[in-house]
Amino acid sequence: MFRRPIESTQYCCHDYLAALAAAHILPSMTDANHCYQNALAERVNGILKDEFDLDAVFPTFGAAQQAVARAVHTYNTKRLHGSLELRTPAQAFLRAA
Repeated sequence: MFRRPIESTQYCCHDYLAALAAAHILPSMTDANHCYQNALAERVNGILKDEFDLDAVFPTFGAAQQAVARAVHTYNTKRLHGSLELRTPAQAFLRAA
């Protein structure tokens, strides 16, 4: 298996980690650079990009913010999830509460 050096890996870049540290933000991954560590987050990001076109180029930051807000709202309140027995995350949350 080919592994890129940590310096060139997107989320392990020393400059990126230094910027997070300067802002007092902890990265959501281990120092071991495990490829499956953020699998759930990457799955959600992939869905948001593929189904809601959030990988598009937006004309303004505000337009991007509005698109993200709409996508997250739809993802949580309208999109049925097989892993939640074809319920939305909002429905599953209310049922569990």
